[in-house]
Amino acid sequence: MLTRIADEGVRLRLLTEQGLERGLVLADDRSELVQWVRDEGLNTRDLQQVRHFVAFVGREIVDVVALSDPEVSD
Repeated sequence: MLTRIADEGVRLRLLTEQGLERGLVLADDRSELVQWVRDEGLNTRDLQQVRHFVAFVGREIVDVVALSDPEVSD
């Protein structure tokens, strides 16, 4: 549904709040990005099961909003 890739320098608030190790994946079903996806679609799709995944990969942070769990591999 949605993928966003950002340099960690753009996501300093997240890094400060979470203090996370690289390679970690987080999931949330009530994030601001999930709400943004719902609002942008004018609530015309059934997004009850949508989730926001955040992966820390090197110096990049990857946000994925999807209806199913993404596959993560080394």
